[in-house]
Amino acid sequence: MWRYGRREQVWAAEIGCIWYGSFGNTPGRCVLVRDDDSAKVYDLALFTVDADASMSEVIERYAVRWSIEPSNANGKQQMGVGQARNRLPKAVQRTVPFGMLVQTLVIVWYALSGYHCEDVTARRREQPWYDSKTEPSFEDMLVKLRKTLIAARFSAVSPGQSNPELLRDYALACAAAAA
Repeated sequence: MWRYGRREQVWAAEIGCIWYGSFGNTPGRCVLVRDDDSAKVYDLALFTVDADASMSEVIERYAVRWSIEPSNANGKQQMGVGQARNRLPKAVQRTVPFGMLVQTLVIVWYALSGYHCEDVTARRREQPWYDSKTEPSFEDMLVKLRKTLIAARFSAVSPGQSNPELLRDYALACAAAAA
């Protein structure tokens, strides 16, 4: 079967079941997946209500969907998407898409203006446990944007007369980058 950009062999089994809760007692199928070299009984359990999909199609669909999960995790963990406490229907409908749009803009900004080849090297030097890090994470991009925005707030009108609040904000952004 085709998973994660390559052809792989896995063990799979399925059983009819009912998912109580979020699917509202909906009948479906549970597909159990075990990697060929795994010692576990199963590595992944997938539930589907699609009666026509084969086990291979269910597994392949999950593998394709996985590529967007890191984006969802970054949106929730780094951008706070989903933490808004709004109640009005339009606000609820707009908040998450707006947060995901801002996340996209951060990535576009970084690709066009923020990227520097030394970014990953500097992060690995500051945090040596990232010894296998080869590309910037979304958090790296966000920290660099925050530092850039804070530095841009310094006024060139009166050099040497920096606002202590701005310096404190910059110091906090630097501390967040190191954390």
